[in-house]
Amino acid sequence: MKNITERPSTVAVAFCSDPNMELALHVAASSVLRHLSPGITPKFYLLLTDFSAVQVRKLHLTLDRLDKPYELILLETPNVEIFHKLRPFHGSFAAYYRLLLPDMMPERRFLYLDLDTITNIDIAPLFSIHMQGHALGFVADGFVKYALEHQFFQSLGMNPDGPSFNSGIMLVDTDQWKQDHCFQKILAFCNAHPDALVAADQTALNALYWDDCFHLHGDFNIELSTVSRQKELRAGIYHFVGSPKPWDLFGGLFHPYHSLWKEAMRRVALNVWKKNSYLNLRNWWRLPKILGGYRRILRQRSEIRRTLAADK
Repeated sequence: MKNITERPSTVAVAFCSDPNMELALHVAASSVLRHLSPGITPKFYLLLTDFSAVQVRKLHLTLDRLDKPYELILLETPNVEIFHKLRPFHGSFAAYYRLLLPDMMPERRFLYLDLDTITNIDIAPLFSIHMQGHALGFVADGFVKYALEHQFFQSLGMNPDGPSFNSGIMLVDTDQWKQDHCFQKILAFCNAHPDALVAADQTALNALYWDDCFHLHGDFNIELSTVSRQKELRAGIYHFVGSPKPWDLFGGLFHPYHSLWKEAMRRVALNVWKKNSYLNLRNWWRLPKILGGYRRILRQRSEIRRTLAADK
């Protein structure tokens, strides 16, 4: 990375979660803490909905196991009704909540992480790099023409060969965010195109910032597919994209990186009822919503086998 300034003593990391993602929150947060270099204290800002005090204490127990300094800051749940006219994502409006974080946090910069991540790299360098006047930073590893919403994007005049990104990992300069009135622009876009938000706020973020964002190094959003496995996995922030997730039912059969998840999950301070996919009733409630993901994987794997057989 270029333009590195002085080394920070603290870093701010934000998560949004509800009880359905309690286990994933434990894994995501503890993995960040585990890989931070000595002398740096993370400040975890949590926007939680319907979490009990007992569940918060359990998260402390997981982080305390690492015997490293950290702060846990609970943000007050804001009024989220402003999103309820938009297109939900997997039946929930929670994906939009992260848009509220920059105005809720007293930090000049923070890293937002989706809960389907495992951090295997020191994130401290992200807090001393010059963002060159951009409010947002993403790993731009795709192209507009290959995005799920490519027809919509091109109707807006976006360059088909321009960059696209997954917004599940997002570096935010809060001062620049406020100066550029980013929230107001994003919400206005969402309200103007509610039916086009195939990927919720990610669709809006790509449409507005595809050519106006800071490009993070690819190590900070390594997408792990449900279909194929990389030969060699470099250090970075691993992002389990698509469905099913490794913790979903039959994750050991369907997700190529289930063993990576299982190893990280083993370290958290939750009981077997929360850590076992088949004993956790929330996973059974989620199953009908993601059946399409299982079918897609089986279809894609079948196509790969046919291709390999034809090449022999």
